[in-house]
Amino acid sequence: DGAISMGYPSRIVQPGFIIQSFVPDLTISCSALSSSSKHVVSHYDDLSVTLQFEEYLSVPLVRGCPYITFVFHGHGSAVRISSIHGVIELWSHADLTKHRITFNNGQKWLIYSSVALKLSSDLSVGHDFQGFLRVAFLPSDGDDDDSAESVLDKFKSSYPVHGHADLSAPFRVKYSWERVGSGKLLMLSLPMHRDMMSNLESGILQELSYNSIDGEMHGIVGNSWILNEKPISVGWHSVKGIFDSVSKKMVADALN
Repeated sequence: DGAISMGYPSRIVQPGFIIQSFVPDLTISCSALSSSSKHVVSHYDDLSVTLQFEEYLSVPLVRGCPYITFVFHGHGSAVRISSIHGVIELWSHADLTKHRITFNNGQKWLIYSSVALKLSSDLSVGHDFQGFLRVAFLPSDGDDDDSAESVLDKFKSSYPVHGHADLSAPFRVKYSWERVGSGKLLMLSLPMHRDMMSNLESGILQELSYNSIDGEMHGIVGNSWILNEKPISVGWHSVKGIFDSVSKKMVADALN
């Protein structure tokens, strides 16, 4: 209540199970909200849910977005940022619209703002803020994170607020997003999406890659995706046949 906590989960993988645990690596709120402040769902659709924290803060949570977006409506409130980790390094751009935070667990996070945000090394902000923040986990690729960071820098200004899945045509799904801001929209795709895509505007951005329980996610640029399934003909006879006698009996018993 009164805040949004986000994390990039670690996984424990064994032959019999996978454990993916959530840790609140970064928490964002504003000074006008307290732990007793409630939120409501102000909008939802096929691919998104928007949380509203009174009149101060809106958070459109959109499936597949590499950033989490926070829209602060002002009213004399300051951004509040905290973490359970210790801050090893804070780097800020000269215009104070980009900050890179390195935590003592090795993670790096990026915070982009529509206007200057004076962020101190203890993550405190000493002034009122009105505008949007975009927060992204910076995936590590050995000693070189520049390529992924440059992609996140490039697409920081356009954020999705709504998402729709159109299943009206046979063997086809169309995802489309309504966005706010300037520039093109960056989203993340799973392997199964990329296998079925037919309208890639700018190709696959493999330099931005995240691990997930469903496979490696890569960046895709565009306001809509079209996914085409391969039709499978349906007839009376099996395509491959059933040769196992036990399976044949099970099918025969079910038909009877």
